[in-house]
Amino acid sequence: TIERLLGRGGMGEVWLASRSDGRFEGLCALKFLERSVAQPKLEERFRHEGRLLGRLTHPNIARLLDAGTLDGRQYLVLEYVDGEPIDRYCESRNLSIDERLELFARTCDAVAHAHGKQIVHRDIKPDNLFITNDDRVKILDFGLAKLTQPSNDSTAQTDIATRKVHTNPGAVMGTAGYLSPEQVRAAPLDHRSDIFSFGAVLYEMLSG
Repeated sequence: TIERLLGRGGMGEVWLASRSDGRFEGLCALKFLERSVAQPKLEERFRHEGRLLGRLTHPNIARLLDAGTLDGRQYLVLEYVDGEPIDRYCESRNLSIDERLELFARTCDAVAHAHGKQIVHRDIKPDNLFITNDDRVKILDFGLAKLTQPSNDSTAQTDIATRKVHTNPGAVMGTAGYLSPEQVRAAPLDHRSDIFSFGAVLYEMLSG
């Protein structure tokens, strides 16, 4: 059962939803690919996000629960994260420098898990680093993520085969203000690009 709209972006919409058959209670985030942008490359990028999320199992990364198609629109069912971006969380609770550094370290640990799977997030920013109301870190939105190296499993080989769809030469991917130099130049990149973006987030967290 779809409850209400949570947000809308360039590729689609995210809705709050719940299971409706009574088997168990719980909320989830339902991410739909926007019908008006359902072009082959964007559809493949959406499927790519689901494949990459399926490789990630970390308590601080919002997990993928299901995926499918409804009335011709692709969707992902994701763990619902009730919280706020890391910068607003720090300010609303007036956290000390040490507390902010400890919180930041936990976000780095989560992305290190993705890097260990050869996945680069490519859109590290406060809005994608959520802190829940019970003080848990959650990394969101792997819609721009890419796989940097092939591995021996078939899923990774599929991702590598389609990687050119998501990293076209000359295409700048990411959010202004957090882009690494490689992203600005639309040059090849690896996990160090995320580290640069984390530095920009840390600067904001410590300086305001």
